[in-house]
Amino acid sequence: RPIVAERSMYWNNGTGEACHDSIGLAQAHTTFCLPDGQTSQGRQTFTLVQNPNAGAVSVRVTYMTDYSGGNVTFDDQVPANSRRTYDMSKAMGPGRASVLVQCLTTGKKIMVERSMYWNNKGAGTESIGGYSD
Repeated sequence: RPIVAERSMYWNNGTGEACHDSIGLAQAHTTFCLPDGQTSQGRQTFTLVQNPNAGAVSVRVTYMTDYSGGNVTFDDQVPANSRRTYDMSKAMGPGRASVLVQCLTTGKKIMVERSMYWNNKGAGTESIGGYSD
């Protein structure tokens, strides 16, 4: 029977409870485009890549900045049945960017989400973005 799933997170950064929530994914996909993230003005953005496969996969992460020529791209391996978390601020300087994540391993698919926090982690948002095969 069909089910409905979501991913909720709740935390307390010392100033009160905060949370974010997103719908779950029904299946893995090859490509994800995630909404605006930010690494300035006290904001933190993380790209989370889950590999549900029995073997490692290669992925490409592209931070698509809001200024010409500023895109940042890197490739990585995600081990079997595990998740990698990428801190946007480790790949690019202060600014904003949308995120493109592609699975480079032929015939394999991944699951991706974007988490963003601000106000000293007193607030946050999470999204699975858009995806395609």
